[in-house]
Formats: sequence, C-alpha cells, structure tokens
Amino acid sequence: TNIIQAGSNTNSIEVIQQGDNNFADIIQLGIDNEVILIQEGENNFFTILQDGNGNAANVNQLGEQNFTVTQIGNGMVVNITQYKN
Repeated sequence: TNIIQAGSNTNSIEVIQQGDNNFADIIQLGIDNEVILIQEGENNFFTILQDGNGNAANVNQLGEQNFTVTQIGNGMVVNITQYKN
C-alpha cells in the first residue's frame, strides 16, 4: 500500500488487505477526506486520488478486482463493492 496525504491531519485512511498480491495506491489532498478500503482474496488493485475537501470513498473488493477512483471537488462520496466468484 502506497499512501500520500497532504493538507491536514483530518484526512483518514483505513486499509485491510487479506490474501496475496493486493495493491493500493492512495493520494489524498485537502481536508476531511476519508478512505476505507477492504481487499480480500488475490490480485486486487485499487487506486484513488481525492483532491478537495470532505470526500469519502468506501471500497470492498473480493477476488481479482481492479478499480480506479478520481474525485476532484468537495463533498463527493463513492461506495464500491465488487465480488468475483
């Protein structure tokens, strides 16, 4: 997991990864941004850029999923759940 946070100490990130070869690249700029990422299984890949204030991303990926989120602005929320059987 690569994390870059700039702006203020009110940005928060929670990452839970279980399995093999999971990767997360998270960049947060601004204030009051939040990422909650859960990746389970193998070969999950997630990237996010949040630039602004009060943005939130809640992501659950299970089993070989890929997702990229870019939120530029204020007060945006994204909720993502991906499963692979």
